[in-house]
Amino acid sequence: MDTHLTTDQLITVIPGWLAWKLVHNTGASFGLLSGDANLLISINCSAILLILYLYHRCVPSLPAQLGFSLLIGGAFGNLVSRLCFGYVVDFISFHACPVIFNIADVEIIFGLFLLLCLHLKKQ
Repeated sequence: MDTHLTTDQLITVIPGWLAWKLVHNTGASFGLLSGDANLLISINCSAILLILYLYHRCVPSLPAQLGFSLLIGGAFGNLVSRLCFGYVVDFISFHACPVIFNIADVEIIFGLFLLLCLHLKKQ
């Protein structure tokens, strides 16, 4: 994405709904902890270890395995980006949402949502 967009350039994909906008995010969601790369890398590594621990602690069903896989994939993708570049490349912009995010963020959200739904279904 870095090779096709310039920083803060907006390309409309679906008018009034979806656009691409390149942002080099040195923080977490909503720019929290911006510029504190070491802390974010530590949090990211801790989250990955926690997810792996929870995965091995339970005997996950196939949908739960998918949820855990999405979480690990998203967390690992953002970690690699942070380690290689010092920031995460965000580029997906929905007009109704003030946050710009990336595919790894989508994986994390869907993984959390799936695991939450499965947990609530057990209750």
